[in-house]
Amino acid sequence: MRHCAFNSSKLKDRPQDRALRDAYVIGISNPKIRQALLKEEDPDLAAAEKIIQVAERLEQDVRQFNSWNNTNLPIVAKLQQKKSISKYSSSNGKSFSTTTSNLCQSCGSTTHSRSECKYRTFTCNFCKRTDHLERACQKKEKK
Repeated sequence: MRHCAFNSSKLKDRPQDRALRDAYVIGISNPKIRQALLKEEDPDLAAAEKIIQVAERLEQDVRQFNSWNNTNLPIVAKLQQKKSISKYSSSNGKSFSTTTSNLCQSCGSTTHSRSECKYRTFTCNFCKRTDHLERACQKKEKK
């Protein structure tokens, strides 16, 4: 046998508040907001109003976010992209281009810069130069 908690409501001594709260729940046409109200166990009138306001604000924010999402905002296609900054010539006449990148030129990692790299003093197994690892060797990339 189940016990009916009809009279154990927080609002049993305030029938007007209880009636208003129940009218809110019944009158809500949005099923998501009604579900949010019904999830709460016996909310008082102030709590019910707050639940409704929060749910309505959340729904409005989602609608606004979706409208922003559907506009022609630029989409990030690449997170890491090398950009050529300038060209300069060495003493033997060859030109080189400098690039900016998020890659460490000593080890190839994206978590730090070359100046912070612990492999800066290592010798490359491919070209035998000191200052990078084989996996970051630019001469190996060219072959």
